[in-house]
Amino acid sequence: MARPVKAVNEETIKKLAQLHCTFEEIAQFCNVSTKTLQRNYVHLIKKGREMGKISLRRAQFEKALGGNVAMQIWLGKQHLDQKD
Repeated sequence: MARPVKAVNEETIKKLAQLHCTFEEIAQFCNVSTKTLQRNYVHLIKKGREMGKISLRRAQFEKALGGNVAMQIWLGKQHLDQKD
């Protein structure tokens, strides 16, 4: 007889991945094994981590456009090949 299926909230997995939580942290929070996450939910974790990166990038650009000179310089070096 197979083990009973655990109910896992997929939105929670995606939100934790957006915060760049590790597989171990997400697994512990959701009360499942890391193997279960890797086997069944890796697509959600990848999507969540990508969404987290987009959020960080948006925040950086907002800071730069808001006048944060350090962020303007950093983004210029990263995206415009500018140098000191």
